[in-house]
Amino acid sequence: MSPHFFINRPIFASVMSILIVVVGLVSLRSLPVAQFPQITPPMVQIEADYPGASAEIVAEAVARPIEVQLPGIDNLLYYESTSTNDEPQLPDEVIRQGITVKKMSPDLLAVIALSSSDPRHDPVFLSNYAQIQVLDNIKRLPGVGDAIIFGSQNYAMRLILDPMRMAQLNITPSEIAAVVREQNRDFP
Repeated sequence: MSPHFFINRPIFASVMSILIVVVGLVSLRSLPVAQFPQITPPMVQIEADYPGASAEIVAEAVARPIEVQLPGIDNLLYYESTSTNDEPQLPDEVIRQGITVKKMSPDLLAVIALSSSDPRHDPVFLSNYAQIQVLDNIKRLPGVGDAIIFGSQNYAMRLILDPMRMAQLNITPSEIAAVVREQNRDFP
């Protein structure tokens, strides 16, 4: 059919357009959810720290063995590898535990906001409450890949050292840091 057929019959063209829209709306209600495409495919993130190693050593000793295993993953579309000279920002105990693998989606699907009218519940309290009481429960829900706290505020303590008093006691800042680190451990 040529376009002139519909141009010469505008009522017929309008009825056809309305009919197509109505059929689309009716079929939309019965369309199963599985037929909707994913906006972006799920992602698996693998992180590994190798303290003291250069980017070349990390690429050869850590990234390469992992990349060799990746083609065996079902439905793998692509992967990306980055090796850097970044210094680890985690405690030694965490670094010794090894690699963290998370299944995640890069899309932001939901945002939950916590607020309180009680003046005792400031943002630091709410952030700590979300970290302890809410975050793990959300991560355990079926279908949830990952959950994070935006703008988290953690309880912290600042130590101000008196150099004169430290000299009298013959103590160095590294010794104080070691004692604080030892006393700050979480034992399950």
